[in-house]
Amino acid sequence: MATASPERHILVGGPRSGKSTFARALRECGVPTFCADPASTVKQPEEGVTYLPDAFAAPGMWSEATDLIAAEWLSMPGPWLIEGVAMARALRKWLRTAPPGELPCERVIYFDRPLVAQSEGQRRMGVAVRTVFDQISGRLKPIVEAPCQIIMGKLSCPCQRGGDHRLR
Repeated sequence: MATASPERHILVGGPRSGKSTFARALRECGVPTFCADPASTVKQPEEGVTYLPDAFAAPGMWSEATDLIAAEWLSMPGPWLIEGVAMARALRKWLRTAPPGELPCERVIYFDRPLVAQSEGQRRMGVAVRTVFDQISGRLKPIVEAPCQIIMGKLSCPCQRGGDHRLR
């Protein structure tokens, strides 16, 4: 296993866009992984991932969940990776109180499109994530990348070879 870097990574994007796949590759390199969803709401929870407590699975708990992420998870020393559809909102909350120029991590990776078919609800959630991310991306610009800009071991994007953008 490769040694983990001290970097802190945040993966942002809509449902089914490759965040968990990318997180898995970093976890295999030793990066501790946090998911902005309770395990009970994840289709296939994975070993080695720290999920939000299940209390946040209750209806109406999205705001409290992103409060916890912004206040506690984003202040942890690295290395770590946090991923999930709630990360755009958690970043927005963190940025509201952060001093100008301060950044919550070394790298934000934005997953801009689904890799597989989505339900209508997943599509709408992806639009909402994009809307929030567009509001905050200017403050994150020095550290924002698309997943295909990072080639790591098993992950590569055909767009690096002239094909369509698709993380594998």
